[in-house]
Amino acid sequence: MEDYKTPYGKVALEFATALANGKFEEAYQLLSSSICEDWPPSLLQDTYGKMIEYFSTPPDYIHVDAVMTDWPGKQPQDIGWAYTSIACDGEAEAVTVIVCTENEKHLIRDIEWGRP
Repeated sequence: MEDYKTPYGKVALEFATALANGKFEEAYQLLSSSICEDWPPSLLQDTYGKMIEYFSTPPDYIHVDAVMTDWPGKQPQDIGWAYTSIACDGEAEAVTVIVCTENEKHLIRDIEWGRP
């Protein structure tokens, strides 16, 4: 299965796309209850903006580059980890998320901003 077609890849792609399109309320709706208080839409917007502030043009490429189902620190409710590129004209950043199951929904439990 292609990375972006996995349940956690789909959530990661939806989250990164919402960020890139300035839809921070939509991105916020993808967060689990364990982090939603830490990441209000305004902070998502500020953090994303700082991450891409050096981009000369708006992002035009969003792609799930890697996924995992096993990693150190994985919790029982976690279903997958996904690394998603956000790029434009030779400039690139990324958002890495851990997706869990909460109330029968796939939601983001952890966010790591930027590329390694």
